[in-house]
Amino acid sequence: MKDIYIAQKLLEKRKMRGITQEQLAEALAITPQSVSKWERGEGYPEITMLPAIADYFNTSVDEMLGTDTIRKNKDLQVYQERFAALIFSPEKRLNLTEQYYKKYPGNCEILSNLVYLLCECGFDKTKEEKKRIENLCNRILSESSNAVDKEKALVTLCVIAEKEDVLNYLNLCPTSYALQREELLETRLLKNGTMSDYSWIHEENDLRLLVYMLTKEVPRDPANAYTEYCRRRGVIEFLGIPEAWLGFFALLILKCSAALFALNRYEEGKVLFSDAIAQYEKWFEIEDGAPLMIGNDLFFTDLMTKKNDFFCYHKSATEKNFSVKNDVFLGNERGLHLILTRPVGWEWLDSFREDEFFKATVQRLESR
Repeated sequence: MKDIYIAQKLLEKRKMRGITQEQLAEALAITPQSVSKWERGEGYPEITMLPAIADYFNTSVDEMLGTDTIRKNKDLQVYQERFAALIFSPEKRLNLTEQYYKKYPGNCEILSNLVYLLCECGFDKTKEEKKRIENLCNRILSESSNAVDKEKALVTLCVIAEKEDVLNYLNLCPTSYALQREELLETRLLKNGTMSDYSWIHEENDLRLLVYMLTKEVPRDPANAYTEYCRRRGVIEFLGIPEAWLGFFALLILKCSAALFALNRYEEGKVLFSDAIAQYEKWFEIEDGAPLMIGNDLFFTDLMTKKNDFFCYHKSATEKNFSVKNDVFLGNERGLHLILTRPVGWEWLDSFREDEFFKATVQRLESR
C-alpha cells in the first residue's frame, strides 16, 4: 500500500471542494476522526467505500488511489533511462522525446529536452519549424519553474526568432555577464550561416571578452592583487605588446609596483615603477590619432584603433566601427599625473612618494 496516494488525493479533493473533514464524514456516514486518520496516511478506507468516495468527488477510483500517477511515474522513469542510454544518438533521442511529448505534453522536463534536441539536430529549419520551437520556448517560460531551463529557452529564442523579434528576446534574456547580448548575436549568425557578418562580430566579441577579463575587479589584498596584475601583464606580453596596448600595459606594471610597495618589497617595486614609466614614455611618443594595431599575426589580426580614440575598427572595413566598454586604448600625461598625485585610490604608493625618482617623474609630467 506504500505507493497508494489516497491520503494526499483525499486532502487535495476535499480542499478543492471547500469542505471540512466533518462535512465529508457526514456525507460518507463515518466519523471525522476516520477522515483525519486517512488524510494523515495512518490508515485507508475500506475497499467497499472507495466507489462512494470517488463518486462524491466526481472522479474515478484509480485517480483516488493514485494508480494513474504511479503508472505515469514509472513510465517517465523508463523515458529517463532510455534517454540517458541514447547519449550519442541525438536523432534517436529526439524521436523518443517526441513520442513522450505526445503522451505528457505538460511535462516541463520533456518539453525542455524537446526544444534542445530540435535545435541540436540543426538550425536549418523552415519557418513553420522555427515557429514551433518558438512556441515551445514560450511555454517553458510561462510554465516551467526551472530557472536554468528558462534561461536556455530565452537563449534559443534569441537565436531562432525572426529578425524583427530578436531584440525583444535579447532584452528579456538575463545577463550572466556583461557581454551576453553580443555572444548571443554571434551564435545567431553562426547557426543561421551568415558567415560574412559572423566573422566581424566574432572578432569584436573576442576583444570585448579580453578587455572584460583584463579590467574586472581584483582582490583587495596586495599579494593576490600582485599575482592577478602579473597574470594580466602576461596576456598582453603574449600578444607581443602591440602599440595599442602600451598605455594599458604600463598601467598594469604601475599597479604591480604599487602592490609590491604595499608588501614592503621596496626595491622590486622601484624596478617595476621605473619600467612602468619607460613604457608610458613609449606610449606618449605616439601621436594622437595615429593608427595602431590591436593584435598580432595570430590574434585580432584585422582589428585596429587610433591613439586616444574611443572606437576600434576593422582594417579591411574601416566603416565597421565599434567600441569596447573600458578605455584601455586611452591615456595621456595628464592621466598619469593624476594617478601619481591623487590622495585616494593609490595609497599603496605612499611609501615611495618621497623617493627622488618618484618626485622627478611627477615634476617632469607637470612641466609638459
